[in-house]
This record gives sequence, C-alpha cells and structure tokens, in this order.
Amino acid sequence: MIFLPCSEVTLLMEKRNAENISSSENWKLSLHLKICKWCRAYKQKLEILDDILKRKLSQDK
Repeated sequence: MIFLPCSEVTLLMEKRNAENISSSENWKLSLHLKICKWCRAYKQKLEILDDILKRKLSQDK
C-alpha cells in the first residue's frame, strides 16, 4: 500500500522518534504528511512535546 492510513502514520512518527525507520517507511510518511493536514498538525504537537521533554531531562541532570 502506497498511501498509509493516519493510524499507521502516527505510529511511524513515534517509531521515527525512538529509532530509525526504513527509507520506504520514511518515503510513505513524507508522502502522507504532504497530503494530510491532520497528521501534519499531530507531527507539530509531537515535536513540541519532544522538545519539552528533552529540556526537562537536560535540566534534571
């Protein structure tokens, strides 16, 4: 399947933050994000939360 459903895309975004994803997964994710405004919004929120967590963890050290 070339176009992934949103449920798979959100999981891929989480997976990409935790580890590397394959080039085909990355391509499918990029394609979906170009088309789906809801997943782009989710990605922005995910990036904000990750940034907050990284800052919090660096402060605790």
